[in-house]
Amino acid sequence: MRKLGRLATVLLLGAMLLVGCSGKTGTPAKTEEMTGTGTGTREEQTTAREEETEDMTEVTAEIGKGSAKPKTDIRKSTATKKYFTCTTNKDAVAYRAGEEIQFTFKLIAAGETACCPKFKYTVAADDGRTPAEGYVDGSMGVMTLKAKLGVAGFVHVQLAACDENSEPIAGVELFDGGAGADIDQIRKIKDEPADFDAFWNAQLKALDKTMPELIEAREVASPMPDFTVYAVKIRFSPDNTWGDYAAGYLSVPKNAAPGSLALFMQFNGASVYEPSKECRRGRITLCISPHSLELGQSESYYSALKEGKLKRYGFNETYNASRETVYFREMILRDVQAMRFLKTYFTADGADARFRGLWDGKNLTLAGGSQGGLQCAAVAALEPGATRAEFYCPWLCDVGGCGTDGRQASTYMPTWTEALEYYDSVNFAKRIRCDVEIKSAGLGDYVATPAGVTAFYNSINPAVSKQITYRQNSTHAASGVDAKAYVRKQAAKG
Repeated sequence: MRKLGRLATVLLLGAMLLVGCSGKTGTPAKTEEMTGTGTGTREEQTTAREEETEDMTEVTAEIGKGSAKPKTDIRKSTATKKYFTCTTNKDAVAYRAGEEIQFTFKLIAAGETACCPKFKYTVAADDGRTPAEGYVDGSMGVMTLKAKLGVAGFVHVQLAACDENSEPIAGVELFDGGAGADIDQIRKIKDEPADFDAFWNAQLKALDKTMPELIEAREVASPMPDFTVYAVKIRFSPDNTWGDYAAGYLSVPKNAAPGSLALFMQFNGASVYEPSKECRRGRITLCISPHSLELGQSESYYSALKEGKLKRYGFNETYNASRETVYFREMILRDVQAMRFLKTYFTADGADARFRGLWDGKNLTLAGGSQGGLQCAAVAALEPGATRAEFYCPWLCDVGGCGTDGRQASTYMPTWTEALEYYDSVNFAKRIRCDVEIKSAGLGDYVATPAGVTAFYNSINPAVSKQITYRQNSTHAASGVDAKAYVRKQAAKG
C-alpha cells in the first residue's frame, strides 16, 4: 500500500485492469476504501473532511488468468490516431454525491484494443482532497477506475500511456475528462455585490453620452466572393484608458433584400490578435476585438501590444484592485457600443446607405468562447435586443470559488479581488434575457472549470430556455477522439 495522503478525489476504490479480448474480468486485489460524506451542507462536509486523518488507499491492477492479450503494442502501431475511449457506468453527469463513479478506459489503435507497459492516472475532485496519481499495468489495454465524490461537483481524470520507464509514449492522445455529481446543485461560491446593478447602470448611463457612430468602415479583402467585408471602428466614450473606439470586421452578404438578414455578433477569446473575417449566410456578422486596436497590421504590431501595453491585461492586480480600473470594464462597454451600432445602422433609418434597412429587425445572436463567453454574457445581460446567446467554454465563471471551498482551481484565472465580482460571468447569467445554448463544456477543461461553467448554467434566468452540452475527453483547447456528449436542457419557465 502506498500513502497518498488526503485524496482529493473522492476516494479511489481502486484501479484494475479488465480483460479485453475474452470478456472476462480479473480478480482485483483487496483495497481499502476512503469514504467521503454524501450528506449535509457543503460547510458540514468541509468540516468533516478537515477532521479526517491521513489515510492510505491501495490502487491495484490484476490481469485475469487465461485472458488473451491485445495483439497490438501501441508503440509499434502505425495508426494515425492512438487514443483512449472512456465509458462510465451511467450518464457521466448524472451521478449523485456519494455514488460510485466507474470509468472504463480502453487504449485504441486502428479501431482495436492495444496495449502498453503502463497507464498513468491522475484523479482530482471538487471535494477538497489532495489529487491522487499512480501507475497500473497496461498490458491488457483496459483499465477500470472507481471514484466517489462527497459533494456536488466534478471528478477530473487524466490518463496517459507510458513505457517501462514511466515516460509518456509519443503519439498517444492523453485522456482528459471526468464526471459530475449532483450538478444541478452547483452554485457560485461567493455572493454577488449588493450594488452590482447600480454599478452597471451607472456605466451604461455614462456610455449613453456617446453615440455608436462609425469612425471608419474600410472595405477589405473578403474570404468569400458573395460577401463584402469592412474593417470598422465604432466611436467609444472619450473617458477611457485603453482606446476611444471599438474595432472589428463586419461582413455583409451582397445583394441582400431589405429586411432579410439577421445580426450576428462574435466575441474573441483572450490574448491580442486580429478578429476573424467570418461570413455567415443570411447574417450580418460583426467579429469584434476585445481591444481597441488597429486592424490589418503585421503580427509584430499585435505581439508588441501583447508584450507591452496589453501585457497581462486581465491579470494585473493593480488594475483589478478597483472595479473602475478592471480591464474588462472598458472591454464590455466597447462590446455594448458595438451592439448598439448594429441595432442602429442596419435599421430602416440607419445613417449609412450601405447598411440601411438590411436587418430583419428581430433576430440578433451573440456568440463567444472562453473570454468571448464572458463578453457574450455581459452584453446579453446589459444591452436589450439579443434573441439568442451561444457559448463555448465560457470563462471567468465563479472567479472567487475556483480553488476555494474544496473546488478545483482553474489553471488560468486572475487572483480574486472584490472588484472582479462585478465581472464574474455567473453574475451576468441571471440577467440574460434571451435563449441560451452552451455548446461545449469540457469535462477535462480546467481553464473554464466544469463546476464554474455549471454554476453559470444553473444561474441563467429561468424565464429563458437554456441548453448545455458537456463533452467527455475535452479540454479548453480541444476535444479528443472519444468526446461523448451529455446534453441538459430546460424550457423557459413562465
